[in-house]
Amino acid sequence: MYKSLNAPLLTKDLDTLTKHEGLFLAAGDLNAKHHSWNCRTTNQAGKVLHHHMESSNTNSICAPDSPTQHSFNPLHIPEILDIAIVNIPHREYILTNHNDLTSDHNPIVITISDSPISTTPPAAKKRVNWAKFERDVAQKLPKLNAKLSSLVEIDNEVISTTKLIQSSIDNCSYFTNQNHIYEPLSPDILLKITTKKSLRKD
Repeated sequence: MYKSLNAPLLTKDLDTLTKHEGLFLAAGDLNAKHHSWNCRTTNQAGKVLHHHMESSNTNSICAPDSPTQHSFNPLHIPEILDIAIVNIPHREYILTNHNDLTSDHNPIVITISDSPISTTPPAAKKRVNWAKFERDVAQKLPKLNAKLSSLVEIDNEVISTTKLIQSSIDNCSYFTNQNHIYEPLSPDILLKITTKKSLRKD
């Protein structure tokens, strides 16, 4: 999918895209930047998308940890624009960014872990949708109608509440790549980018 840079990102469009039954994955360039998915800057579309995801019970953003777009304009810094909106619970998503200069956008491959694999995947970092967590705990946490009269009752209540909180955190968590370090491109790649910019300018 694609949203042009000058078009606004509307909440109603995100609702149409995400609010339906069943699992889904939607990926592309929404020109939505936000620090939460490793962008260097944040724009209005990114704020709208981030707020929509925080308000969702199921959806999360999956993004690579390095820039996916290298503009032909030398004044523009590389940025992460190619992301995925995902509703596939209890899965680890990994987006791999491939440096391919056939376009100003790199091709992205998303891997969804669903079964044991023979090789060790990249380390993942767990993030929590705290707005969803708050709603989840509020719905599940029982109200105390009687005073706890013994240490045993207090201990049991603490254990029960702790398990509930841990379960809610697991339910409201999603995975992203652990390292958000932008690895420098090789000299050959940088030279090709510079040459391509010069050719387009001419």
